[in-house]
Amino acid sequence: MATKKQHDAGKILQSEPLVSRLDPTSENYTITLLRLNNWYSTEKTRADAYKYYAQYIKTYRPAETKFFSEVEERDIHITYGWMCRMLLQGANISEKHLKGFNNNLDVLLDLGKARFIEKQNAVKVVVKEETTKRPSIQEAMKEKISETIGELENSLDEYVTQDKDINLYNYLKSNQVPAPYVSDIKTWSQKRLDEFTEVVDSKDSQLIEGYSNINKRKLKNIVKMFESFLEDCDKYGQFKKANRKPRATREKPAAVQVKSIKHKLKDEELNLTSAKAIDLVGAEQVWLFNTKTRKLAVYVSESTKGMSVKGTALQNWSPDKSKQKTLRKPAEQIKDLMAAGKVKLRTFLDDIKSKQQAVNGRINIDTIILKIIR
Repeated sequence: MATKKQHDAGKILQSEPLVSRLDPTSENYTITLLRLNNWYSTEKTRADAYKYYAQYIKTYRPAETKFFSEVEERDIHITYGWMCRMLLQGANISEKHLKGFNNNLDVLLDLGKARFIEKQNAVKVVVKEETTKRPSIQEAMKEKISETIGELENSLDEYVTQDKDINLYNYLKSNQVPAPYVSDIKTWSQKRLDEFTEVVDSKDSQLIEGYSNINKRKLKNIVKMFESFLEDCDKYGQFKKANRKPRATREKPAAVQVKSIKHKLKDEELNLTSAKAIDLVGAEQVWLFNTKTRKLAVYVSESTKGMSVKGTALQNWSPDKSKQKTLRKPAEQIKDLMAAGKVKLRTFLDDIKSKQQAVNGRINIDTIILKIIR
């Protein structure tokens, strides 16, 4: 149940905030802008953001109103919708933010223009050679990325208001999001992480008031969520890389595949000797140990042909089943590993009490090839 303080804060936030204090030269500019965006995100909807876009274009770019009429709600970037509203109220926005705003507006209107022209051509009786300028591949990609991030912003709002959890990795996988989108999603996640981390750590009363509709516990959970988003982006990137469709080329002999592998043949301190690199090709499971970082990694293949090697990295391994952990007592733990059978190996890494980390498949001069299962 909300406290009296939260109810009072809610009453204050019901009235639309003034933008007159927004001054790009002020040291409080970023905080003030964050508070304004947060108010709109809490009190307004995507439909409101779309309406603000339409009002802004009708006021400042009236000749392009017909193009915007072809833009759909799902195409817009909500945050820039709030900026449309602020500018209509006479807000003073920094050049950096205005540049991003205008670039977004140009992309939207180019999209609307392409749709508008396409409709005009469709009603002509005489079929002429198509001369419509369609959005470039880069523009279409930006549009899709903006749409994806918009959906994630909506999911964040649902988490704040309805406690609906977000699993970014599952979202990316189920929607088959292309690998090139991941970099922009990761940049967005880092930006939002920095924003909410600043709120959690801040002692600024104005900034705290701007986020008073979210309790402290949930703010901390949001920070943890965006930290996991960054890990999910890396994990999904590895998934796409490991599972991309290979070109139809003749498979190279194992000796040729491993010719660039440079690994540690022997470690005197731990009395370890590497398995043969050539046996990596076709392996179902591979255990590697980095003597420098003390990280023990397991790679599991889901391919019927097992793993392959390209350059200095393993290929065709499962990002979901492959992982690594740091060993606290390498001598004892590796001894147990080498004596373990297939059944014990299934949970061996899970039983080690240290933080699980993603793997990248690379083998270097500090790597001992401990165990290969074919």
